[in-house]
Amino acid sequence: MISEINDGIKETKIKPGIIGEIGTSWPLTNVEKRSLQAAAEAQSQTRTPVMIHPGANERAPFEVLRLFQEAGGDAKRSVMAHLDRTIPRNEVLIELADAGVFLEYDFFGSEISYMSPFMSDAQRIEKIKYLIAEGFVDKILISHDVHACHNLRTFGGTGFSHILDYAVPKMLSKGVATLDINKLLVSNPKAWLTYY
Repeated sequence: MISEINDGIKETKIKPGIIGEIGTSWPLTNVEKRSLQAAAEAQSQTRTPVMIHPGANERAPFEVLRLFQEAGGDAKRSVMAHLDRTIPRNEVLIELADAGVFLEYDFFGSEISYMSPFMSDAQRIEKIKYLIAEGFVDKILISHDVHACHNLRTFGGTGFSHILDYAVPKMLSKGVATLDINKLLVSNPKAWLTYY
C-alpha cells in the first residue's frame, strides 16, 4: 500500500487517492484484521484517507475502528461506509459519531428496504436529519454505491445522478438547509480527501 501511494501502482505513475474500501465481514477474519492493520500503518505513514466496509452487524464498526486505531489509524481521516445497512438504532449511531469517524450513507437509490436491514432513501434522509440535529453535519458523507451494471440507468438502475436528481430535492423538501447539503456534497468530501 505504501509503495503504491508513494511511487504509483505497478509500472505507472498513478497513485491512489484513498486506501480502501477495506472490506470486513462479521465476525472479522484474521485476514481482515491484518488488512485493517496494514491500512492503518499505511495511513499513519502517508496520511492517506481510508474507507472501511464493516460487517453487517451494528457492533462491527466499533470492533473495526478499535483494531484500526490500535494499529495507528486515524478515525478522523477515515470513513465508515454502509451505515444504512449496519446501524439502525440512533443511540448506536451517536456512539459511532462520537468516535470521530466520517459516517457514510451510501446506498442512495437502492430501494431494497424489503431486505432488512436496508433503508429506503426516505429513511436515509431521516437519519441524516437526525445526525445534523445532533451536531454531526461535518461528519456525514453520502453516495449511491453504483458498482454494477444493474445500477446504471441503461440497465434500469438509478445511475450516478440519483443524489442530485432525487435525494437533494427531497432533503430540501424535508427541511435540510442548503448550507448543510453543501457540506454533505462538497465540504465534507473535501475535508476527508484533503491530505494534511
